[in-house]
Amino acid sequence: MSQRAAHRGMTSTYTQEREFIESLPTTPGITRMRRYAQALLKGERPPGFGRWLLSLYGLGAGLGLCLVALYPSWLRLGFAPMQASLTTLWPCLSGIYHLLEEKLPLDAGWWQGLMFLLALLVQVLLWRWGVRAARYQDRAAQGILLGSIVGWATLFVVLMLFAPLGSSLLASDILHSSLYGRLIVLYAVNPYLVSPQMFPQDVAVIALGGHLTPAAAYGPAWLDINLLLTLVAREHVGWQVLGLRLLGSVAYFLTIVLLWQLTKHLKPEWRISAVLLYAWNPLVLALGIAQMHVEIVVICLLCVVLWCWLRGALLVGWLFLLLAVLMYPPCVVLLPLCAGFFIRENALRHASRWRRLGQWTTLCVLSLFVLGLTYLPYWQGWGGGGLLQQGQMIFWSPEARASLEAGLLALIRGHPGWVTDMWQPSWWVVGELVVMACFLGFSLWLAQTLELLAFCAAWLLLLLAYLHPVYRPASLLLPLLLLLCTGSWRSLALLLLLQIGALATYDYGLQQPGWELAGLLGICLPFLLWGWGLCIYAAWRMARARSVPEEPVKPRRGLSRFSSRLSRPGWLSRPSLRGFKRNVT
Repeated sequence: MSQRAAHRGMTSTYTQEREFIESLPTTPGITRMRRYAQALLKGERPPGFGRWLLSLYGLGAGLGLCLVALYPSWLRLGFAPMQASLTTLWPCLSGIYHLLEEKLPLDAGWWQGLMFLLALLVQVLLWRWGVRAARYQDRAAQGILLGSIVGWATLFVVLMLFAPLGSSLLASDILHSSLYGRLIVLYAVNPYLVSPQMFPQDVAVIALGGHLTPAAAYGPAWLDINLLLTLVAREHVGWQVLGLRLLGSVAYFLTIVLLWQLTKHLKPEWRISAVLLYAWNPLVLALGIAQMHVEIVVICLLCVVLWCWLRGALLVGWLFLLLAVLMYPPCVVLLPLCAGFFIRENALRHASRWRRLGQWTTLCVLSLFVLGLTYLPYWQGWGGGGLLQQGQMIFWSPEARASLEAGLLALIRGHPGWVTDMWQPSWWVVGELVVMACFLGFSLWLAQTLELLAFCAAWLLLLLAYLHPVYRPASLLLPLLLLLCTGSWRSLALLLLLQIGALATYDYGLQQPGWELAGLLGICLPFLLWGWGLCIYAAWRMARARSVPEEPVKPRRGLSRFSSRLSRPGWLSRPSLRGFKRNVT
């Protein structure tokens, strides 16, 4: 009996140690998947599923009300002819807009900021809800949760499809896209060569005013998509805006499906939280669908890249990455990182040197063919100089607006000349390139897996957004998706604070356009709060660990104090001398 009791005690101790190790955040994903598979086979579902589902519906209703409450402010801040182009498609929209404007007679500036703030605070509740809902791992519960999330997301998309256009700063991409599409189709000019200011009668030029962005900021593939939409809409601006919003909606739903599949393999316990934080994100809904920025389509393409590489289709994934670069030129910073991952995976899959050489030859030929085919219609008169200008605009802008550079220039104004010269745009670009090159070198060494590749790519795009002279809230959409694939909650907390800071900076910029320290408020303050939050959390974890008493370890009999050191293996585990000689000969 004593031996059985001792064996039972050792077994229970081993089980407790294994459960403790599997509960650590550093536990590999395969261990967590095994634990979830065991719970799924048992058919167990924790109680309270109906209560959690009801709370999800309540959060969805609150987010929908916040999105509807944005209508009056967008209606007042938007350009009247552009708003009229939407109401001519559906005359009933005009009555709905004016009804909401009468029911919510509030100031447009602070009301929009308040609604965005409330919608982003809902994200914190959704985050907490998704972490708790990860307990329901059976297929029926997963299907009900996913159906509820997609159902509410469909309602949000409908609200954003018929929403009025906001100010020209928030709706800059949708106005520029419609403008450059009409330049190609209606005016028959090359937008890379001809300035839009030569057509002052165009409604998009009037709406944008002095905030015109050169066409070099957009890739040729995105101009081709706008060309096709303009061929369908012709001169009607309303149909063109609706076509862009429908394109954003299709990309939005495809991203939800791909994100669900990616997190199934990368982090299965993070599936509900990841889909919730993307599908119900007010920044994604407002900037990706209502104001339709190009980033929403690039997000979908990056999801396709990750999904192809997860399935082993390296070459197909690389072609989709090239398509993302041809739509959104800042994605070119991902090419060296993804090329390093491609080299590593290709070497693991193909042992033969000639097969690896064939893969690289195919990759280079297809890349040159795709690049040449895309740039060929715009090459005449533009050439290498225009391509160099497009590459320069990825890291440099002639003016600094609502960015870290603009805030620092405002702080050092009035100091000696050499201090001011150090922060000139030419030196700022050099510092930006050095920082990004150092991080890229570190990422090439670190990105050994697909999850680490997505994490490093997200931070690379975040650095580009922070250090660029013009800080745009839409530039946070790409890192958001990549971090959701990895499930890094610390980086996601920083991104949530940056979203709040970017929208607060934008709203304050509408009321105080001349305030140059807005970039410090939108970038430095979220970083400061994030750093202090991590320090407080780490101190709390350390204090909590010390408060738990540790059981004294009893020394086992028959073991010396040198047993923890490395020892020689036993004779049975050593290779035989005969086999060793055979291998040598």
